[in-house]
Amino acid sequence: MRNLIVRTITGALFVALTVGAILVGDLFFTFFFLMIVFLSVYEWNRLFEKEQLGIGFALFCSAVASSISSLLIYQKFFSGFLDAMTAAYLAIPMLFLIPIVGLFAGGVSYVKKIGVGMLSAVVIPAAFVSLAHIFTSPNGKMWTLAFFCIIWAYDTFAYLVGIAIGKHRVCKEISPKKSWEGTIGGLVFGAICAVVFYCITKEPSLAAWIGYALIICLFGTLGDYCESMMKRSVGAKDSGDIMPGHGGVLDRFDSAILAAPFALLYLHLIF
Repeated sequence: MRNLIVRTITGALFVALTVGAILVGDLFFTFFFLMIVFLSVYEWNRLFEKEQLGIGFALFCSAVASSISSLLIYQKFFSGFLDAMTAAYLAIPMLFLIPIVGLFAGGVSYVKKIGVGMLSAVVIPAAFVSLAHIFTSPNGKMWTLAFFCIIWAYDTFAYLVGIAIGKHRVCKEISPKKSWEGTIGGLVFGAICAVVFYCITKEPSLAAWIGYALIICLFGTLGDYCESMMKRSVGAKDSGDIMPGHGGVLDRFDSAILAAPFALLYLHLIF
């Protein structure tokens, strides 16, 4: 019971901060999600702690990923001397600092260490930059808020339906608790969430909103499985312990990381 209370409080705080970051405006949104990028990249790299990947190298990768994210979204929010091309020219060399620093970091094999570091510094910033582009699109706050609400609806009802009637497992080797029944239940409630947002906005169309939900649920599920596979490969239950009752930041954003670029692509195609 105590763990349920802690989990509920932590979850409510997480939802409040995420919604607040979306609704308050550009500066809060940028600061909040840059913090998410930093912590997620750190946890991604520290998952390999059992193989002696150093804290210093994980922090360096986090700093690089945050800097790349800042550069690539700067012109989206703030006027200044950077255009998109200049930002890209600055971001690419920063990424290649990881293998240079990795030469002196020690720990696991060089190839594995650099592979983990560079992948984290590409994938997670790509997700954040995609979210930033959704946020700054026409009616972007509503699309971004819907993005997270659909993920939360899917996760919540996939879990509840799976607990209630789940019998047929999707992939026992990677995530033994997830069932096809739960997946279908999550999809249904994710679509219902999209219908609610359509009723609020009345645009562009009901089909477009349901398609948005299906894209988010599909790729969000794959993102969840990818993180589960990564944790299983190193024998870890959670990516971290910063969120009591929930694990790490990466555990809470694994669905969003893979879903965000495809959600952005979908919006680009329908508008």
